[in-house]
Amino acid sequence: MGEAGPTEHHGGVGRIHPDTTAGKGHMAITRRSDYAIRLMYELAQLPPGSRVCARDLCEAAGVPETFGSSLLPFLVDAELVKTSGYQDALFSLACPAQEITMASIVRAAEPAFSLASAATGPLSTGERPPSKARALWHDLDRLVWERLASTTLSQLADDRPLSRRTYSVDAAELTAPPSRYS
Repeated sequence: MGEAGPTEHHGGVGRIHPDTTAGKGHMAITRRSDYAIRLMYELAQLPPGSRVCARDLCEAAGVPETFGSSLLPFLVDAELVKTSGYQDALFSLACPAQEITMASIVRAAEPAFSLASAATGPLSTGERPPSKARALWHDLDRLVWERLASTTLSQLADDRPLSRRTYSVDAAELTAPPSRYS
């Protein structure tokens, strides 16, 4: 059985899986979330009051137009993006970039985003105690969400390095490794 590359979607929404193409065991976020963040980043670069059509937005973000156009309604429904113009064909941020977190963008693009399918659902089903591995996935999932929730679009858009921050889990057994943005 072959391993998937970093951007291949495995039928499950929001899975992160090893980046085997680089051979370094890095984790990669799905293309859907990556593209949503790229679109939002480009919208944050617009001067105040400016609007952009989907084609130009997707081109600036390096996102295929068909994929980007399918993501925009999710960002609009989440009230992160607003539409205007003839047939609502122009897009801009619905609120200031400092009020938009990476968590809100990922949640809009992939409502069921999780580090692994094993992390979804309750830790205990009542049938038997949860495995330590399942508990580990829950803890890692929580760390990812904490990091996404603490990072705003304006922090990404201003091109300054994100602050290095350590996240600890219940018994301080786990800490998130520094990201490439640290």
